[in-house]
Amino acid sequence: MVADALAELGVRSILAYEVTDRDGPQRAAAGTRENRRFLADVAAGGRPLARGMVGAHASFTLSNDTLAGCVEAAREADAGIHIHVAEDAADEHDAEQQFGQRVVERLRDAGALDERSLLAHCVHVDSGEVGLIRRAGAIVAHNARSNMNNGVGRAPVAALGDRIVLGTDGIGSDLFAEAQAAYWRSREEDTAASPTWPLEALARGAAFTGRAFGEAALGRIEPGAPADLVVLDPVPPTPLTADSLAGHWMFGLTAARVRDVFVAGEPVVRDRRLTRVDQDKLVAEANVAARRLWERMEGIEPHPFAPAGN
Repeated sequence: MVADALAELGVRSILAYEVTDRDGPQRAAAGTRENRRFLADVAAGGRPLARGMVGAHASFTLSNDTLAGCVEAAREADAGIHIHVAEDAADEHDAEQQFGQRVVERLRDAGALDERSLLAHCVHVDSGEVGLIRRAGAIVAHNARSNMNNGVGRAPVAALGDRIVLGTDGIGSDLFAEAQAAYWRSREEDTAASPTWPLEALARGAAFTGRAFGEAALGRIEPGAPADLVVLDPVPPTPLTADSLAGHWMFGLTAARVRDVFVAGEPVVRDRRLTRVDQDKLVAEANVAARRLWERMEGIEPHPFAPAGN
């Protein structure tokens, strides 16, 4: 359903179904099967703008058997694993109490850590885990605004270095705002942090996506690139040049300046309007669906699952 909706909009996606043992082993196994089903669907060639990964929630909700099943599914499909890592210190405490290891050590030993792995957060990883991530070539999605919203701390961005890409974790889905928040948070850690690093992280995210699609030039403007482009119409009060771009991005540019978006050369946004769907109708339907969702959620009791040691 999600892949179909994104295809209707005309955008690229890399999707994964989150596997967890919070609702028991049968539902966990069903989640692994759903990942296998979608990966097979993508491999059949019917979804040119979609790719897949195997989704795993987090170490503290995954038994050894379930984690092994995720790794096996990923290997069979030659895909990576997406997993939350040490978003909260509770994840590390649980891994140490249940498995006698730190989270990243557990992922390494399970075969879930390599250059295709996408690790979300990594707020509470220690220096040894940073070394494991770097040696494996894994990618870390830094979600500064989500981490601030949840009050869990911040990832060791400087130590992780070129392993960092930017994510949103569902907080607004605005990578302009995310880049700015990531920059300001990094300045708390290091006042010498340059405004260029979030743009470099965005470029690494495009490169990660490009590898999934077999498009090495994705995200670049050059002959043969797949023409995924965003057109801005800024009105800068000071000169906007290659040298000043990062400063403008951190101090002035916002998503409101996006005018057009092209995916694989096809326009999906023109003059700030979606081209493939009735935008006004979609917004109205989303409002109705949101009310229904909140009504359903009001009747749901809090989930009893809790990490070990907390």
